[in-house]
Amino acid sequence: GELTVSVDVTNTGTRAGSHVVQLYVAPPVRTEVPRPVHELKGFERVRLEPGETATVTFTLDDRSFAYYDEGRGWRVEGGAYTVEIGSSSRAIALTAPVAVSASPRKIVYSDWLTVGEVVAAGKAELLEPYLSQMKNVFGVGDTELSSSSEHMGAAMVANLPLHSIASFMPTQDGFVEKIRRALSDS
Repeated sequence: GELTVSVDVTNTGTRAGSHVVQLYVAPPVRTEVPRPVHELKGFERVRLEPGETATVTFTLDDRSFAYYDEGRGWRVEGGAYTVEIGSSSRAIALTAPVAVSASPRKIVYSDWLTVGEVVAAGKAELLEPYLSQMKNVFGVGDTELSSSSEHMGAAMVANLPLHSIASFMPTQDGFVEKIRRALSDS
């Protein structure tokens, strides 16, 4: 959806003047990937006469809370974000919390898409029977396949790019194309 942010700006001086109102979004404290402390998402210059007040309005959409995840495209990580208003990133005057829902875990095929990303997206069936063979090659039992796994074999399988599967075992003709089609249809 969309989030509308409005702020009143008043010229408290004795002369006409301009002010640039800046809107920032700060991600949750803990994020899946490193993110900036806050990101500039909008700004507007207002010119005001002495004593005059103007309302500045910004509209934020899903993309305002997203980051680019290679292999998956733009993603929104759910959590408690903070909307910040100020005259610069070092002069934040107002803040407001906003709860944001995560975007669906969509994955887009690339040559560097990893086994772990396919498994995390709930598409492990696309890798059968290779997944069970790879688990045997790397000595992985039913250990969860994630890049942060404490089991070295599981972490190696999870971080293996799909195009490298053929290096470890013979694949059927069209394996890569089959994965690409299946991911583009989901």
